[in-house]
Amino acid sequence: MRKNLNNGLIHAMHGFVRVVDAGSFTATAEQLRLTVAQTSRLVTELEKRIGIRLPQRTTRSLTLTDGGQNYLERCRHILDLIVEAEGDAHGIALQLSGRLRILSMTGFGSRYISPLIPEYCALYPKVTIEDS
Repeated sequence: MRKNLNNGLIHAMHGFVRVVDAGSFTATAEQLRLTVAQTSRLVTELEKRIGIRLPQRTTRSLTLTDGGQNYLERCRHILDLIVEAEGDAHGIALQLSGRLRILSMTGFGSRYISPLIPEYCALYPKVTIEDS
């Protein structure tokens, strides 16, 4: 049965990856500005959700189970895809497009603006330039 995806899941996955990278719940709690209990709860909720133990916890060490190692790799991949998707979306939003109308005095336009137009068009190919 498919479980609902939500922002809490992504937050928990991120927390789990950070716990593994830091090697402790305490260090991760400090990095994420959470309590140790909140950080531990993130991982515990993931374990309940997927039905396996992720890390083996002792007072001195944190060791991933085989399932935890597999889940970690997939979490890293998913989080990387999210970052990539956001970057792509941000890049698309920043792409300039449309029509740019330039009005200036003839001498100023010829001397200062016209030489810059080819470079501008190369940087922003979706922009059409209209001069008057």
